[in-house]
Amino acid sequence: MRGPKGFTLIELLVVISVIGLLASVILISLNSARAKARDAKRIADLRQTASALELYFDANNQFPPDVVPCDTSRGGSVNCTPGTNGVPSGWDGGGFYSIYPTFTSSLPKDPENLNNPNFYYYEPVQGETQFGVTCAVGNACAYIFSARLEGSSPNPGCNACLGSHNYCISGGGAQPGASC
Repeated sequence: MRGPKGFTLIELLVVISVIGLLASVILISLNSARAKARDAKRIADLRQTASALELYFDANNQFPPDVVPCDTSRGGSVNCTPGTNGVPSGWDGGGFYSIYPTFTSSLPKDPENLNNPNFYYYEPVQGETQFGVTCAVGNACAYIFSARLEGSSPNPGCNACLGSHNYCISGGGAQPGASC
């Protein structure tokens, strides 16, 4: 005579634990894929914006000027803290805003924009020696545009003004990694 049909408690627990283990492995893989996707967006944003900055330079014979001490995608402020200059978030606090809408249809915004240190940072060289370039007063002749990648970076420490940023695009002869 055969016993009742069905699974034992041990068999059910084993199946549930295997499914749980597989689910956790999949979630870990998805998190790294999300970080890679955010990094790809950051790199694409910087490259597209660099093209807009070059178009601005062609039209104005200089890059957008330095209007506030910290021109970031979180807003312009004295110490790169959002909202400290009355600008809650966005590029509207600095000279960088002048590339919009003539040279680009939208201003870049980091996928985790308000999550420190994930934001874009624009630093023009204007009336000073910075990043290995000397520019006359009133003329932004070079720039560094940077972001912090979550994964590995081809140029860690590229922005001496903002050490946490590890991916930079430069224009006008500015040298990533040179003194700020």
